[in-house]
Amino acid sequence: LIYQQVVRGIKFGEYRCQTDDEMAELASRQYYVEYGPDMDTERLVRLIPSYIPDSALQARSPEKWAPKIERCHGKAKYTKETWPSQKVKESVITFAKSEWPLLFSRFYEAQKFSGPSLPKNEVIIAVNWT
Repeated sequence: LIYQQVVRGIKFGEYRCQTDDEMAELASRQYYVEYGPDMDTERLVRLIPSYIPDSALQARSPEKWAPKIERCHGKAKYTKETWPSQKVKESVITFAKSEWPLLFSRFYEAQKFSGPSLPKNEVIIAVNWT
């Protein structure tokens, strides 16, 4: 479930990659999870719109994304060592947790009952995995 939430969040812009290389790497991992180590360029081009956010596709067509994703796929450790798809999913989640920690946080309302004075008596506390 978390893997699906992350890849959907990337596609719809909830999670934003810093670079096109990061986006290509994550798209390569998604392709690997679905189809394994064998890359089919025609299939990849058809699937790119489901991996890459629309805003990034406006700047670069699927045909222009494909070579970048294929390079990531070809040199990736998970491809060379034919990792199980579950392990690749876990690597996507690990990347997301380290890249977007606030999106993996729980937020709680808190009120001060005692202690030193604060500028406000009501605060929000974020708890995350780090």
